[in-house]
Formats: sequence, structure tokens, C-alpha cells
Amino acid sequence: MEAVGIVLALAGVFVLLASWFTARAGALTLGQGAAWFLLGLALLLLGLMQGSLTSWLRSMGVGSPEVAVLGLGGILLLAVLLQQASILAHTTARVRLLAQEVALLRHMLEEVGWDRGKARSHAGPSDAREAKGAESHQGDR
Repeated sequence: MEAVGIVLALAGVFVLLASWFTARAGALTLGQGAAWFLLGLALLLLGLMQGSLTSWLRSMGVGSPEVAVLGLGGILLLAVLLQQASILAHTTARVRLLAQEVALLRHMLEEVGWDRGKARSHAGPSDAREAKGAESHQGDR
């Protein structure tokens, strides 16, 4: 096995393990986890079958496997960028909607006479305990 095949196989194993553990931790959605898992599996298979890959690439007109790996890496980066742009657009739209809902709720509360200053001056139970602790510390000095 050539050095390119070993590197591809190791990269495939690394991507498989990383996608497995991040999916188990809940950091990836199902679609993202499946995409990264398939990428790792493809890298592993390309690394293990590097000899047949080289002959197939030469029949396609590619001079060396390194050029093909760089080309596929560029395509992969573009696909990841497209996916992240889609997620960012969805998240931006969701944040905008939530900001509008908060503004509407504030407006409705102000219509019924809610005042932010008065709401802050009414200390809750935890605030009262903190104030009492601060007073006792000032008396110690």
C-alpha cells in the first residue's frame, strides 16, 4: 500500500470515529452525522482500494492520485460550506422571528402597564438573600 492509501485510510478511520463520537454526544444532527459517516467510510474504502483507484483514475485521465484527492477535497469543502451557509440562514431567520416575538410581547406588556424599572426594583427571594449577605459583610468592617 502506498503512502497516499495509508493517509486516506487513516483519515477515514479518524472521520468515522469523530463522527461517531460527536453524533453520540448530540453535537450533530442526523443528516450531518450521516454525511460525515459516509465521508469517513468513503475515505477508508479509497485508502484500502488505492491500487484499483489509481488504475481507474488513470483511465479517467488523472495523472496522479494526489491530484484527485486534492480535487475531491475542494469539492468536499464546497459542500460543507454550502451546508453551513444553509444552517446559518435558517438560524438567522429563526433569531429574527424570536426577536420580533420578544418585541411584540414587550409591547403587549407595556400596554397593560408593566414597567421595566418597577420589575427590577422588586427583588426576588434570591436577590433579598444576596442583599442581606452584603449588609452583614459591610457590618463586619
